Amino acid sequence: MYYAGSKGVEGVDKESLIKYLKEKLERLEEEIKVYKSLLAILTSSSEEIRPSKQAFTPDKVKVITVDDDVIANLVRLDSDVRIMLRETIPTDNELLHSFLIPFLKDKKEIEEIEDYDIRENKGFITEIVVRGVKSDSTVREIEIALKYLWKSLHKK
Repeated sequence: MYYAGSKGVEGVDKESLIKYLKEKLERLEEEIKVYKSLLAILTSSSEEIRPSKQAFTPDKVKVITVDDDVIANLVRLDSDVRIMLRETIPTDNELLHSFLIPFLKDKKEIEEIEDYDIRENKGFITEIVVRGVKSDSTVREIEIALKYLWKSLHKK
């Protein structure tokens, strides 16, 4: 797993680790609520799902498309953005390392985002989590970067 800014376990005090774990659990609980809401909508379930302090609304879930192809689902929770790729990208992809990762590093460096996490499974990128997004325009730039990457991967 790629994780920008990780320092390992050495040098991390207990309070910081506890704070990180609590924040992570809170984000995951919010994500589960979004998935339950999506499932209820898709199955027309009458099961009541109680939204937390952050209500599920259509503007928090966006489908990213290129032409008629769905390339990713983007879920926005507070200042975090979770992008679930519909088509995986190989972790050894040259454009991933020469374009997307440097793009995210630059956004972090100029403080438009706090951090990012590129998640992989069996040698493929499956998800990108961007934390602390400062503006909607930054989210739009990330979408455009993903579209560019997808188009580049599918050139004939």
